[in-house]
Amino acid sequence: MSMYMNRPLSSGRKQLVSLARLTGEAGIPENYTAHHLHLVKKTLQECLEPLGGITAFAKPDSVVAIKVNAGFSGPPGVYTTDPRVVEALIMLLQEYVGPREIRIAENAAESHMRDEIGIGSTTMECFEACGLAAVANRRGVKLVAMENELHEQVLIPNATVMTHCIVPKAVLEADSLIFVPHFKNHMAAGITLCLKLNQGVIPTSEKKKFHDARLPEKLLDLLRIIRPDLCIVDALWAMQGQGPTSQFPDDVIRDMDLLMAGTNPVAVDTIGALLMGLDPIDVPVLALAAEMAMEGSDPRSIELVGVPIARCARKFRPPEMALDGVFPNVVVYQGQACEGCVSHLRIFLDQLLVAGILHELRETLTIVVGRDAKLPSNLNQPVLIVGDCAGEHEDRGLFVPGCCPLSHIFRGLLDQVSTICDLEQFRCPSGDYA
Repeated sequence: MSMYMNRPLSSGRKQLVSLARLTGEAGIPENYTAHHLHLVKKTLQECLEPLGGITAFAKPDSVVAIKVNAGFSGPPGVYTTDPRVVEALIMLLQEYVGPREIRIAENAAESHMRDEIGIGSTTMECFEACGLAAVANRRGVKLVAMENELHEQVLIPNATVMTHCIVPKAVLEADSLIFVPHFKNHMAAGITLCLKLNQGVIPTSEKKKFHDARLPEKLLDLLRIIRPDLCIVDALWAMQGQGPTSQFPDDVIRDMDLLMAGTNPVAVDTIGALLMGLDPIDVPVLALAAEMAMEGSDPRSIELVGVPIARCARKFRPPEMALDGVFPNVVVYQGQACEGCVSHLRIFLDQLLVAGILHELRETLTIVVGRDAKLPSNLNQPVLIVGDCAGEHEDRGLFVPGCCPLSHIFRGLLDQVSTICDLEQFRCPSGDYA
């Protein structure tokens, strides 16, 4: 932490972050009982008590928005916020506060893919798959797919890159906003906790902006206008390795057994990085926050209560970003490419690998990504050219424009793979690919 030791604290006020460990067996995200839920609720109460309890963050007869991570249609609690934590939070709100309305809100990443390329799930389908629709039904609360809500354009004062943004009124007009991210690392962002959660608030058109090397600046800009009153990090289970879209079972940590809470998203994410065995300055958005001397970015300015970090931190396996020489029947020529294109290529190639598709290719697939990629005079066909930075080679294969093209990369991969592999054998009943 040497970079912190040579500068003064941004203010004399300590940022409080609370850690609580689950004691006892509490079931699993897709199968838990009332007894299991009681244990999670008790742990959540313990975590919130040093912050003033749940009554410090919501008022009777108010509207409370709970922003979860329900971005994917996988099994509950693996890639997404654990339904046990969300249900425990709702129970506390209903028992001790009595809000007029509680909203579970999300704009799913898969919904963005569905909008862009026609492959993926709606937010409501993601709610159903990850167990939150059942929670909403049991507790009588509202599910909000924010892509279907009215939005308002908001100017962002003193912004670095994102000077304005369209924001759903379901969040803007809520009396209290509570973030409940899942605990996991991330190929492009390093970690995806509270600060990254704002990407799931805004619509597809805004998600695509600055989803490249400028993502840290964007996330801190968004924090100026979408700032939660309370952050509760679900770390009952966790995800290491390839992060939120990992295809590998070993990346799931099923015994992290922690809940973390605080009011400052930067401080909470800083402690989250330390819990993963990371130096916060190695996380791009936290390094930028430290450079800007934001409150909560200096570990010395954080008062941690509850379980000491030394008793619960783990060394998370970092994500693998390498592209060439990793995948069967795939050759990658990589120039100067940012995390946006590289991480999405790796995500989608991982998916094709685990599905068994890459092993079935009859010919080599060639991929070009990044500026100034060094190419041979003859490229094996088919060729996929990814992103604007590789646009100088667009006449040598299928060009996917954009900065970064996000889900269009997956469509481009499928288009080229379909010329050298029978994809029908991998199609699921839903019409998507395994």
